[in-house]
Order: sequence, then structure tokens, then C-alpha cells
Amino acid sequence: MREEEVGQMRQEIAKQAKMRETTQKKLHQMEDQKADVDVQRETLRAQIAGLEKDLESSQKQVETDKKAIDELIRERDILNKVCAAEDQRH
Repeated sequence: MREEEVGQMRQEIAKQAKMRETTQKKLHQMEDQKADVDVQRETLRAQIAGLEKDLESSQKQVETDKKAIDELIRERDILNKVCAAEDQRH
């Protein structure tokens, strides 16, 4: 009976050791995945920051273009008035 108990204990120890090894492998895999995700997160944050700067720049350009268009429309209207006045004189 004693040898049987020793054999069962050895089997249990081997089983526990294998479970521990499997758990450690999973832990290392998870740590590696976490590191990869952290790198991806930082890359995405940098991309977002770049896109936000591009968006801000584009919005400023749109505003500048709108002002230029408004100025050109005013100039056109003035020229049209001048031309209309000249046509009425002749």
C-alpha cells in the first residue's frame, strides 16, 4: 500500500509540474501579446496625433480659402457695379 501511495504522489507531482509549466507558458504568451498590444497602442496614438494635426491644418486651410473666396466675391461685385455704371454712362 505504501508503494502505491508513493506512486500516486509521484503522478500527482508530475501532473502539477505539467500544469505549472503549461500555466507559465500561457503567462509568457500573454505577456508577449500584451507587449505587442502596447506597441500597437502607442503606434495608433501617434497616428491619431498626426491625423489630428492634419485635420486642424485642413480646417485652417478651409477657413483661409473661404475668406479668399469671400474677398474675390466682393471684388467681383465691385467690378460688376463699376462695369454696370460704365455701361449706363455710354
